[in-house]
Amino acid sequence: MSTKVHLTKSMVKGALSYDREYFLWDTDVNGFGLRVRPGGSRRYVYFYRPWQGKQRRMTIGDADGMTLEDARTIATKLAGRVADGEDPAQSKRVLKAEMAAAALEIEAGISPEAERTFGELADLMMKRRDDFAASTRDNYTRWIRLYIKPHLGDIKADAIQTSDMQKMIDAVKGQHPTTARRLRDVCAAVIKWASETEDWGTFFRNPELPNPTKRLKVPSPNLVENAMEVGDVKIVWRVLGDLEAKCTDDVRSEALALIRMALLTGARKDELRLLKPHHVDLIRGTITLQRHEHKTGKQIKRGSGAKIIVLPAAAIEVIQSRVQDKERRYVFHGKKRSTAMGAGQPWKTWQSVLTEARKDQVFRKGTIRFHDIRHSFASIGLSQGLGLTEIGALLGHTDYRTTERYAHHSDDSRHAAAAKVADVILT
Repeated sequence: MSTKVHLTKSMVKGALSYDREYFLWDTDVNGFGLRVRPGGSRRYVYFYRPWQGKQRRMTIGDADGMTLEDARTIATKLAGRVADGEDPAQSKRVLKAEMAAAALEIEAGISPEAERTFGELADLMMKRRDDFAASTRDNYTRWIRLYIKPHLGDIKADAIQTSDMQKMIDAVKGQHPTTARRLRDVCAAVIKWASETEDWGTFFRNPELPNPTKRLKVPSPNLVENAMEVGDVKIVWRVLGDLEAKCTDDVRSEALALIRMALLTGARKDELRLLKPHHVDLIRGTITLQRHEHKTGKQIKRGSGAKIIVLPAAAIEVIQSRVQDKERRYVFHGKKRSTAMGAGQPWKTWQSVLTEARKDQVFRKGTIRFHDIRHSFASIGLSQGLGLTEIGALLGHTDYRTTERYAHHSDDSRHAAAAKVADVILT
């Protein structure tokens, strides 16, 4: 028996068990539902069909230990991964098989004094750490499987050297310089976790050994190329108005408004795509996202972990009618007013905006990703005299070094700085 309904907390809590298994399918997220078994167990599940293969089912979690909103958010992100061509169930099986071997000795009660390989420690870290954001966990898992284990997996953790890691970095950096930098971050995370984590009174890696990631040479990030300057953003703003004026597609219109919000607030794509009316306080002019609703929430050790996004008057103007619309479950809806926008829609619409913007000869050349809107927000703030602390507060950063990476120095701000120095010398 299967029924399609708008799942609510009371419906999940009151779901009765019968002599046969049945499903309650959610109308908000296609493929997401509640499975109720004869024994009384209730689990959130997600059904999907990968681009090549049969329909698959994933268990998201037990309804007694997970809220409906958390499960629905996970299902929405799984739908985005499927839309990007991934098979989440297959990825989960591969990860589970790889981690089972690494965890077997500990589960059997064997002391970790026997030297472990770097690949085993990487798997153990991913199994035991629960403070990774979902996107970070997905990326780390993929990089460990594709790069770290093939290159470093069989090397003993206490014997691994900088030269071993450098060979991996050098093999990757030619075609994927950004991935090469991220691989250093993953290796550093494994070394730090293994050197600080004890089991049976023994550290997984001798903390007195030098850290081999300290001297790794990775490609320098290009801090300027992808960030738009004030003139570029003004061109984009004008293009948004032109496209909105002639737009007849409801979902595309929502995505154009979402891009406006990203320009005005520096918020991440999924923070806006999954934004709900109850997150917004129009009187205070803020968006409040709880710990589990934003990327770095689990890594914040103090306080509630909530993230506050400040809304300027122009941003409130964009979303006010949307927030007050009682039929909306999401501020920026998808094909239905009750569903979230698809994961790929903002990116797709952003590409069309860039196509129009590039018709202006003065618009910045080169690749500009959707996430670079966030970079541009920080750069413009820096060019207007805001400090790193202020910009970091607006973006929700807890470490100024993160803001430093985002705050690209524009040509205009560098020229202005040079002029100030010259004025001091000449006067």
